[in-house]
Amino acid sequence: MRKNLVIVFVILLNVAALVLLLLNYKTTEFPENVFKKEKTEFDNRMAGFVDNTQKSINDITGRFADDKSGEESLREYFIRFMDNNNFIHSALLSKSNYKFVIKRSKDSYVAGFDNNDTVDLVKWKRVQNGEIVSEWDESFELSEREKEWFEKLRQKPDTILWFFNDKKSKIKDEEELFYCGYFHNENGDSTIILLRFLRLGLLKEFTGFERYDNINMIVETDDGKLHNLSSGINEFFRTTSNDTIREKVHRHLGKFKDKTSGMFTFRHDDDAVWTFFRRFDPRTGLHFYIITIPEDELLMSIRNHNMKMIIAYAFLVIISLAGIYIVYFRRRKKTTAGSDKSLPEILTEDESRYLEFKSSLRWDYRQQKVNPALEDVVIKTIAAFGNSDGGTLLIGVDDDKNILGLENDFNTLKKKDSDYFEIHLRNLLHKAMGVKYVTENIRIRFLKHKKKEVCLVEVFKAGEPVFIETKDKNGNKNEKFYVRSGNSSHELDSLKDINDYIGRRF
Repeated sequence: MRKNLVIVFVILLNVAALVLLLLNYKTTEFPENVFKKEKTEFDNRMAGFVDNTQKSINDITGRFADDKSGEESLREYFIRFMDNNNFIHSALLSKSNYKFVIKRSKDSYVAGFDNNDTVDLVKWKRVQNGEIVSEWDESFELSEREKEWFEKLRQKPDTILWFFNDKKSKIKDEEELFYCGYFHNENGDSTIILLRFLRLGLLKEFTGFERYDNINMIVETDDGKLHNLSSGINEFFRTTSNDTIREKVHRHLGKFKDKTSGMFTFRHDDDAVWTFFRRFDPRTGLHFYIITIPEDELLMSIRNHNMKMIIAYAFLVIISLAGIYIVYFRRRKKTTAGSDKSLPEILTEDESRYLEFKSSLRWDYRQQKVNPALEDVVIKTIAAFGNSDGGTLLIGVDDDKNILGLENDFNTLKKKDSDYFEIHLRNLLHKAMGVKYVTENIRIRFLKHKKKEVCLVEVFKAGEPVFIETKDKNGNKNEKFYVRSGNSSHELDSLKDINDYIGRRF
């Protein structure tokens, strides 16, 4: 009966998938509809990026309006700020009496702080996982205030300005940067903010870049220059810089002066190019942005979509047939002494080859303290069950079948509950036996009886031997092999005995 129900369920699942395939199979999809969906995603993300940048600058300006901020508070704020903005490579805040710089460096942050009396010297600190791990000084030929971008910011106070590297970059494509800066002066107290963005990091936010080879995203900055953000990125998105496209789309945009946003098409190299534009508030430092995708690539995306749907359906059919075969023809049911019994039912049995009780995982009732050696005993028992015929381990029950519960174990952990207890136990087992072995051969659940909680570990008869790595008193690593003998676990210490046992058992 159960087999028939499963077969009916699998058939219904495949029929539902087929209906979904037919509903999503795009036979009459038009390129303008595809582009409309793509431009909506790009527009939401681009508008969000520009709006978030403006809000970030306003927040930094307001938060650090005075000159009393200490190095530690600056560092903590900007680390949180950059954790929430993955495509920001570095940030600079310069006030009248100090300057602060922070940048990403692999899995750490490098932060520099110094007063402006030594404008050509910065004291750096590397921060990893919230801790300062190293410090050093760096000397510069020029201070930040002597650089070209600083002078441009001073000429346009209270205005966001963007800076792009129009020259061929000497650094790797994935590290190409562009900049956003802001200058504010109030009663002689100047504030300079400079944010540096990873171009590829930003483009990864636009998932559509992965689907098209010749996509362009062009922005016009406050100085009237056009910049193609999608150029130069070859490793991941295979896009190219195309000055002809950039100039042509700009000419066509001139015909839509009275619109803040819109979608249009024009011809280029005998192909239609679908285009969307949006104009920005002047306070953002950008006049507009444009996204273009050739029509033949939009049509190709439709064909690719249909092919993916067919492949997904075929894969579902194959998985369904394979599942039926495995369940009904190759199935090996794994059971243990505690598979479906309640705690009182289990405790009617005595310790045996298939059942063992442990008072605790790590709390030593005799010494009244944590004893890590107890964890090794639990691991040894679980390994012995797997190397033998499987079995059940109850943690929280003593040898006389008294239910002690896990409260003392819970109190030794960071979080005092069964969830964290299981995490801790699994981490021990993963380290000792490997994630694959534990996933395939061990099940953990908790049983409650009279307000006391007990951990039940079901260990299946394993298909491969497991050795436990231990350390002796001198710290030397050894591998040990345990099996069940009667109602206890024993080590086979002879290489001959181990080989003979594995040959017979496995």
